[in-house]
Amino acid sequence: PEGDRPQRGGRKIGLEELILYGTQKVEPPIVTLSVEFRQVSWLFGRVSSIIAPMILDELKKQISFLDLALLAAQKRKSPRTGFCHLCYTDESATDTIPTYENFCFAFALLRQKTADAVTEGKEKLQKLLRFQTEEGNFPIYLHEYPESWDRFLPLKIAPFLAQLLKKQSSILSSEIRLSLERSLQKIMRYLEKMKDLPPLWEKRYQALLGKRWEIDTSHFTAEEWGEWLISEQLLSTEVQTEIPFHEKLQIFLGSTSKGAQEKSEPKPFPIEWALVKGEFSKRLVKDHPNQILAACFFTVQNTFDSSLAMVNEKDFKLFWPGSSLHSLYCAAPAQIGETVQIEFDLKEEPIFARNDLFEAALFCDISSETKLLINGQKGTVFDLKDTISIYTPHLTIDLKFDLLDGKGDFRGSISRSNRPGQTVLKGDLIHEAFDWQVGLRTLRRSPACVVRATLVF
Repeated sequence: PEGDRPQRGGRKIGLEELILYGTQKVEPPIVTLSVEFRQVSWLFGRVSSIIAPMILDELKKQISFLDLALLAAQKRKSPRTGFCHLCYTDESATDTIPTYENFCFAFALLRQKTADAVTEGKEKLQKLLRFQTEEGNFPIYLHEYPESWDRFLPLKIAPFLAQLLKKQSSILSSEIRLSLERSLQKIMRYLEKMKDLPPLWEKRYQALLGKRWEIDTSHFTAEEWGEWLISEQLLSTEVQTEIPFHEKLQIFLGSTSKGAQEKSEPKPFPIEWALVKGEFSKRLVKDHPNQILAACFFTVQNTFDSSLAMVNEKDFKLFWPGSSLHSLYCAAPAQIGETVQIEFDLKEEPIFARNDLFEAALFCDISSETKLLINGQKGTVFDLKDTISIYTPHLTIDLKFDLLDGKGDFRGSISRSNRPGQTVLKGDLIHEAFDWQVGLRTLRRSPACVVRATLVF
């Protein structure tokens, strides 16, 4: 129907225009729509019944992480302020305006090829620069001005200013270029006074000076890899990396900070969008505030060998595909050979309280296609050396517990629970469970015990 089509630049988008964009190698108009992602899905749904599926697939593949960043920012954009509104500590709050995310928003707009987007990006940029303090810092939220609580925020914002002056200077007026140069000079004077910077931020400072600074990346989290990449791309936007990333599952495989699980799937990190080649997975295409942060990246060539979708550092994580991205988690590291063995070293005296004491447990996400069986039959209680099978269409995992050292009585149990790091347990979801817990409940044991879990898949 003519009345309910999304608009672009104040005019209706016709079906003929969509077909034109689908058949020619031109940037589709979808990226400039100020609509929620479901409306983009609406476009795909309407077009798919008329044009060839191969054209539709081509349109989908043309959506980049920059487009998703814009869509996420537009969804959170206030019609009154024109800024993106969100709160780091309360997702339901819509009255706070974060400075960094809005620099990402402005940067994404200025990287578009349409006049409307560039004009809006310039306006946002000019407004944001007015919130810089005399010393050179910025407030975390705009309403906190002139207070600036994050001393590293100038190091996070400076790459936007430097990249705009380097790559987008031709579309900026002399007035805006002068404002950017003055703001960047303030930041550099502010940074000169900072001493004993952590290695990650020392690298950023040196990159702003045009110098390369090598640091150890062996135990980087996803967030740290993201900041590392921003620093590298200050020196050259054509960066080749070996970031631990599984290309097929589109999941970061390195260390993760606390809060790495959202409901039944791993929390997406900004760097994951930048590392994807081709079409995005269902997990990454869903609306998420972290998509806004992906606007600070440029395309990257990653050469990491990601044949195993497994993380084994301070904890153990295994990922595999399905209707959603499935995962198995254990808070202890594993020994990986022909089988995966996880040892739980129970050294401390057990403390029995009102709640059951689970000292050896693994967690897998709850989904409609996941079945858990004990010795091939349905059940919720098991003993040592019983086989617990986790069945999904793409992978089956057999799990056994046994006592290696010490004495004790344990009773195995399968129950609904949540792994450590679940982020959504607040508000209406505070009592929800998104995982199956397969664990041993301690009834009694000697002060020192070693329990082993063996996985075969």
